[in-house]
Amino acid sequence: MLRNVILILYLLVTSIVYSQNIALSGSVVNGRGEPISFATVYAGQGKGTCCDINGRLELQAEYEFPLSIVISAIGFKTDTFLVSKPELTKRFVLKEQVSVMDEVYVKSSQKLEIKSVASAFTTDKAEIQQLRPRNINEVLQNKAGFTNKSGYQAPLTLRGMSGKRLLVLRNNTRRFSSYPSGFMTHTINIYDLERIEVQIWKRFGQKKEPLQVQYLC
Repeated sequence: MLRNVILILYLLVTSIVYSQNIALSGSVVNGRGEPISFATVYAGQGKGTCCDINGRLELQAEYEFPLSIVISAIGFKTDTFLVSKPELTKRFVLKEQVSVMDEVYVKSSQKLEIKSVASAFTTDKAEIQQLRPRNINEVLQNKAGFTNKSGYQAPLTLRGMSGKRLLVLRNNTRRFSSYPSGFMTHTINIYDLERIEVQIWKRFGQKKEPLQVQYLC
């Protein structure tokens, strides 16, 4: 019996001492009375606290009153409250903040296994006649990302890709290589061309599939 009395007195004294160290305690809720978890409480001079998961807050007795505190939380308007004296059951209500979002774009990261046109350029016969080019390279040299180097050992380059990664089609017929000299420029009449197509390719296992970039002339 005596042990129980001592325990009760100990808890009572501890509670009184603890309450004397608390200047302000209470809860932060929304307009429906629901607790706002982890709201931020700023009491000035770089001091403050954070609510717990149940929206409860406590400020130590080091603060002087009247006390101005700023409370903020995600999804709610930041508000300032003036507390005139120490309280242990103070209730702070935050208003919800309604925001209007702009358009949301969802992009897929899945690899493309089919050919899709990212950029396309069309040059008809009339334009070729006006340009009066000497070879196909002079038709392509103004295309974005295309690098035209002269010489048999200097391959054509499209956005940094060349060699086996670059496929050149002449009137839908595959050209042998991506080098400017030889098959493409010396064995055809530039003014007889209907279409030039340059693609970047990537190998998937044993299959060779085109990437997104395609240039048409």
